[in-house]
Amino acid sequence: VVLSSEWRRTESLKSSIGAVLRSQDIPSLRDATPIFGPRIELQKVNPILAWCERRAREIGSWLKDHPEVTAWVALDDLDFAWADGVRMAGTPWMKVRSVHTDDKICITDENAQEAVRILLNPPPDPKVPPPRKTRASDEFGNGG
Repeated sequence: VVLSSEWRRTESLKSSIGAVLRSQDIPSLRDATPIFGPRIELQKVNPILAWCERRAREIGSWLKDHPEVTAWVALDDLDFAWADGVRMAGTPWMKVRSVHTDDKICITDENAQEAVRILLNPPPDPKVPPPRKTRASDEFGNGG
């Protein structure tokens, strides 16, 4: 498990996540992705889009530094299709390698099954960005 969420920002938060993982018989944290700043041009237009794109670059950077990792999946309450729509060269396609979780109930059995499917049968990179929701409020269930 490599942590890419905001929980990686402090040792106490990482320790808390590690304790929860161990309590569920999930292997402890291996590492955390680097922390980058947002692309300013995206931050000005849509902070949520900038957040998603930044997270994708951070994951891509970690993967580049760890070429031994050939199968991976991101579980997140962010819809990574947003990041794919503004993807920079060198950043992985995220939507096809991610499971979109619910920010209120966290990871469900279906999410876990989808993550295992992606790990066992990694999808090819798409030719064009996958579709995304049209509004940031849709992304987070605010309805408008």
